[in-house]
Amino acid sequence: MALASSIGASNTTPKFWPLPAEVKLGLNDLQISPTVTFEAPDVARLSNAIERYTPLLITTSSSNGYVVDTIKITVTSDSLDLLFSTDSSYSIHYDSAQNETVIAIDAGTIYGAMYALETISQMRVDPAALSNASPAFSIADKPKYNHRAFMADTGRRFIPLSTIKTNIDAMAANKMNVLHLHFADWCRFAIESKLFPELTSGLVGDQGGFYTQDDIKNMITYANDRGIVVMPEVDMPSHSGWAFPLNATGKMEYCPDTGVGPGFMNDADQVSLNTLKAVTLEMAELFNTDLFHIGADETAGNDKVTGCGLEVSERSERALMKTRSMNPRNDHILN
Repeated sequence: MALASSIGASNTTPKFWPLPAEVKLGLNDLQISPTVTFEAPDVARLSNAIERYTPLLITTSSSNGYVVDTIKITVTSDSLDLLFSTDSSYSIHYDSAQNETVIAIDAGTIYGAMYALETISQMRVDPAALSNASPAFSIADKPKYNHRAFMADTGRRFIPLSTIKTNIDAMAANKMNVLHLHFADWCRFAIESKLFPELTSGLVGDQGGFYTQDDIKNMITYANDRGIVVMPEVDMPSHSGWAFPLNATGKMEYCPDTGVGPGFMNDADQVSLNTLKAVTLEMAELFNTDLFHIGADETAGNDKVTGCGLEVSERSERALMKTRSMNPRNDHILN
């Protein structure tokens, strides 16, 4: 791995993305040994990250420069908790005058340490363009925004789990931390429901394909292992065609269609509201994250469309907010 002298040179500068908050680099020809060892907390999630990143860090070409044979990782907390407020800050330091064989990483959590490994993996440039001056570098970084998201719209067309995982890998390389899974829209509901299996039983053709609950658990594990939260979204009370299969069985009532698509009815027996609460709670427990997104896309702001009720954004939000107490892990419902 070669490090560059300045941020400006085109063929000798690490192409950081995103650019760390503080970067100080020195002229050098620094190599990471193919037999590099890691001194790190014994945490499976961090160990998995080290295994993934090692092939991206080591240098197989010969060099007359300094050779790092140890990467020492220190974290303030080795907790696996992964929330939107999780500390992802880190610093990286190397100085041959102190110890020419060790790169030191200090991070608030194991997730900050993962970001440090990603940053080091981006520091590969052309060793032939560099001199053998004493290498020293330091990097300090923390995300500018807590919520760094990519949305996958599976509420319109199915996206295979393998493709989702490829996108998760790309997100990790860009230090993004939220996979916004928009899985229910006008067209379809994309996740198996144990309570309402009819939501997915009729998906065929262009609308075919859905994730089993085991698929979702697999997706969440894969994402969490890379420091990414999967945030679910069920679009409501508009864009509500995903629940049409429940209308046929009397489990969902709809308002008259005034030309913008029927919305959920605030029926006297609260059939629609109870169904929405049951679906929301089932999905919230499956994802077990601290944010659950309810969309509220293209909804009415008052009762002037049909006077029907749950088609109105504010009214449906207030009703669903009461669901929070049913699942303490769901601290927020976001729209």
